[in-house]
Amino acid sequence: MEARMTTQEQRLHGLIDKALHATDGPGVYRMLDKDGKIIYIGKAKSLRNRVRSYFQVNIENAKTRALVNRIHNFEVILTKTEAEALILESILIKKNKPRYNILLKDDKSYPYVMIDENHAFPKLQYVRKPRKGRKVRLFGPFASATSLRSAIRTVNRIFKLRDCSDAEFANRSRPCINYQIGICTAPCTNYIQMEDYNKDVERALQVL
Repeated sequence: MEARMTTQEQRLHGLIDKALHATDGPGVYRMLDKDGKIIYIGKAKSLRNRVRSYFQVNIENAKTRALVNRIHNFEVILTKTEAEALILESILIKKNKPRYNILLKDDKSYPYVMIDENHAFPKLQYVRKPRKGRKVRLFGPFASATSLRSAIRTVNRIFKLRDCSDAEFANRSRPCINYQIGICTAPCTNYIQMEDYNKDVERALQVL
């Protein structure tokens, strides 16, 4: 006589089957509990593979196991690129504040975006060990270092922010090639007012 599956096994079997048939490609996924409440939001290069990985038998991380035990459904949102997925993930996490994003963010190995507003023309800085201080702002953590670096490059180009080091910035007398090809406003040579540049920084931060 064939053994009947437990309720827990039926739940996981259904989730695995749904994951196998999920839309594939870069995008964002939302994990839902039994009441349909969003408990975790993530992004992936391959939605199908990433979502399916949650339902493996051996999950070592205790917090991840606790999350999986509460997943009863999931939703996916396809994006054009991984960088776009990272930005959408950040927006949705800020909006929904899922419980397990808050719990899992305690892992200090994840990267952050840091803004040092002690500099008149601050830049978006990728950091793994964020420092705290007066007028220092942090955004994150983010799950993927590669995707975060890509997102910073994309946002810098869109809003034409500097990506040079502070030493390069201080010693430049002429705009660099980034200004010439239209992806920087050359704050190093005062081609843009400080107030206007910092408005661009704020616009960029709204999508991170």
